Amino acid sequence: MRILLTGATGFAGGHILQALLNAGISVRAPVRRDLSPHDLLQSFAITDLLTADWNTLCEGVDAVIHAAAYAHDDKADPAMIFRVNCDATAALARAAAKTGARFIFLSSIRAQAGVTSPVPLKDGDLPHPDGPYGEAKLAAEAAINQVCPNNICLRLAPLYGPGVKGNLATLFKLAQTGLPLPFGSLTAKRSLLSVETLAQLIVRLLTDAPDMRGTYLAAEQGALSLGGMIGTLRDAQGHSSRLIPVPAGLIKAACLALNRPLLWARMGEPLVVSEDLALPKRFSTLFRPSRDGLAAWAPSNPDQAV
Repeated sequence: MRILLTGATGFAGGHILQALLNAGISVRAPVRRDLSPHDLLQSFAITDLLTADWNTLCEGVDAVIHAAAYAHDDKADPAMIFRVNCDATAALARAAAKTGARFIFLSSIRAQAGVTSPVPLKDGDLPHPDGPYGEAKLAAEAAINQVCPNNICLRLAPLYGPGVKGNLATLFKLAQTGLPLPFGSLTAKRSLLSVETLAQLIVRLLTDAPDMRGTYLAAEQGALSLGGMIGTLRDAQGHSSRLIPVPAGLIKAACLALNRPLLWARMGEPLVVSEDLALPKRFSTLFRPSRDGLAAWAPSNPDQAV
């Protein structure tokens, strides 16, 4: 089996690359910076996703795993978000379809909902993205379905694990400080997914489910509140949670006064994926509860994780 993997130098793509190589699967990786040499790895230099010669890169591959993306950034140019996350994806899907390759697309939970959702999200729910990133991911899914029917689109919950950046990296650093934190009264839960679980899921989709198609949410069981996440990380390191029950209303007011409504939404409002999903049922040995995954991710040295 030979796989074309985009985003191999990124957070998710790097973990997927290692899992594929460990499984003895040959990988062709278009990249902008060098990768460590490996007998099963071919790397090809590209400038960007918009100008890559996808027709040539897709020749002779059995499947394409599209993990590269314009990372979610509230300050990014919406037009560029759409061009990279939708237009480039559609071009790659057309190239894959010409060769008959299977297409596995790393989409996002944001293609199905906004930053928050008042009800648990389920496979098959009508999507209602909020913002350029989610809209671009949903448009990319539609483009893939139109040109390459042999596909799987994975709407991923926020990823955590070694090398994570962004909000969850900040969360880990806060947990590492051991300082009292004012999140004891925040009860809204949010779903997560370990990047290592995702990598193993990709391998299983390739090796154990060659005919599986469709669009699926991917999240671990046991969504956690912000306090629950910090408490889990601290407990795993043998420390007390040290969470102060500051009223949620005060935290919300402070975020709004600082003109940070999205910060409040991510801390104090829910975004939960239903536990009655197709992927966790089919691959039950992979999808452990987030509490267990976070505990396994919490090394004593913060440099190992961020």
